[in-house]
Amino acid sequence: MSVRLLCFLIGIMMALSSCSKDATADDADGDDDLRTVTFSVMDVENKPLASTRAVADLCNRLSLALFDFTSGEKVIQIDQTNIDEDFGFFEVKLPKGSYRMVVIGYTSDEAATISSYQNVSFYKNNIIDVYSCYNAFTLGAYDASIEAELKRVTSKIRVQISGDIPDDAYKIVIRYASPARDFNPKTGFGVTSRSYSLTRLRANGFESITQNYFAMDNPQTLDTLVITAYTNANKIIRQVKFVKSIDIAPNMLTLIKGDFFKNTLKTAVAVDDSWGATNEYEIPEETE
Repeated sequence: MSVRLLCFLIGIMMALSSCSKDATADDADGDDDLRTVTFSVMDVENKPLASTRAVADLCNRLSLALFDFTSGEKVIQIDQTNIDEDFGFFEVKLPKGSYRMVVIGYTSDEAATISSYQNVSFYKNNIIDVYSCYNAFTLGAYDASIEAELKRVTSKIRVQISGDIPDDAYKIVIRYASPARDFNPKTGFGVTSRSYSLTRLRANGFESITQNYFAMDNPQTLDTLVITAYTNANKIIRQVKFVKSIDIAPNMLTLIKGDFFKNTLKTAVAVDDSWGATNEYEIPEETE
């Protein structure tokens, strides 16, 4: 073999060896740039998540979303259901940097849409009970563990009707203005105030009509809340209108109660002590 051919073959072998070494080094450096972050949902309104089954009465889903602190760009969203073995625990690999964290606990048939750390919407706008945690953190040179304590952020409005119900009462329509159905985890309030309508047929019961919203302030005074009873022919039997007189707030039950169809009010007190506060209003008596 000539000296020239020998040198050529040695050069090829050295080049191949160099490429292989560079690829391995790049892969290692990429792994070294990532840190493992463990997120743990420690409790929901002081109810421990030690058992994945115990939280089923509060929420059947948890969603974690991370955003770049500066740009606001979503980095990752992970959704869990309460049948997952790791329900309440998330493990994520992230590069060093600063982040915003959103954790939402809720009950729904589908995962929530967390489009930003300031906007969460829910499947079919169905809000049963929502718990939230927002935080910002900086990830340095080491792995990290972060605990998330969820707080109830929904506002519950309940219309509780007592007394006799006329035979021709077919449905009750309640119109609310102006709470929200989307949620801002950073502020803890609703995103955009709107008007909503809830219809309850007599066949489904008039005694207790409940809906959940997000308040726009703490407290928020609703622009209006109108309760209207109709016959099957859409004739109004009675209508009660509250104008800037009903307050809602996060973790507060707003209870509007009384004998809607008569002029005699009931004075029984109904308190849901699982809520942080209960705000009560009487349905006014019927005017002649």
